[in-house]
Amino acid sequence: MITRAGWCAALLFLGVAAVVPAQVTREELDRLLDSRVYHWRWRLGETPGAERAEFDDSEWQAAGLGFQWYPHDSTGWFRTRITVPEQVNGIPTRGGAVRMQVGVDNAARAYVNGEFRQEFERANGDFVLTENAQPGEVITVALQAVNRAGFGRLYEARLLCGAGEGAVNALRALVGDLDIALQDGAYVPPPEAAHWQALVREAMQALDMTAYRAGHTEAFLASADTARTPRPLPAAMKKSRRPATPLCSALSAVSPRAPASFPPPRPATSPSSWVSPRSAPSRSSLTAPA
Repeated sequence: MITRAGWCAALLFLGVAAVVPAQVTREELDRLLDSRVYHWRWRLGETPGAERAEFDDSEWQAAGLGFQWYPHDSTGWFRTRITVPEQVNGIPTRGGAVRMQVGVDNAARAYVNGEFRQEFERANGDFVLTENAQPGEVITVALQAVNRAGFGRLYEARLLCGAGEGAVNALRALVGDLDIALQDGAYVPPPEAAHWQALVREAMQALDMTAYRAGHTEAFLASADTARTPRPLPAAMKKSRRPATPLCSALSAVSPRAPASFPPPRPATSPSSWVSPRSAPSRSSLTAPA
């Protein structure tokens, strides 16, 4: 039989558990940041009327991000229908502006529901789908793509919600920096690698995801600043470690808001201070491939 004291203890435990914030995981951040538009239809050549919303593309070839076509000096059309979601990158869309960013090698003309929006090259596609988003609304996007030399390619397409764009950009930059912070893990002593792994975990827990989802950009940016302030390397590691690692400085490389108290990148001065030859990848998923 449960005593009154036992009930009180159980209720107290439940009350404490209710206010303990959930752990922020990398999987959660990856899901939030993935707003890519994967499913498209493709047809090579000139197709009069393909920009219209009511155009029938049901017989066209299915295509996705990374789709390539040939020959050079050719044109073709990509089309997709987007159902406006409740959220983009975890930010509510209702009543706000929703845009699309697109990357095409070499160039394209973008149409939204039959209306011309933008002519762009490579990663410069950025146009409005709606200024007053209503979840469930269907929007048709058509891209008249141009290939000049080599293969043409649709290499990026993603949605953005204007209301939380500042927070999303800050989160995307921070996640990219956390990747950089861990990329030399195989080249440093295990205690040092574990130290940086712990810093990355702490950085994620410092993020105010409640403010992020509510669109409170300043509060979230303040938490991102906190996430970029690492603990110092323990003295025991400093005695045997190589010259200053770039892992810490990587955390402040992108954001202009980050504190400036980070050590410089590690110089490759000798075999004992060898640095991984891998270069950090671009943090913009819309940067055209070489």
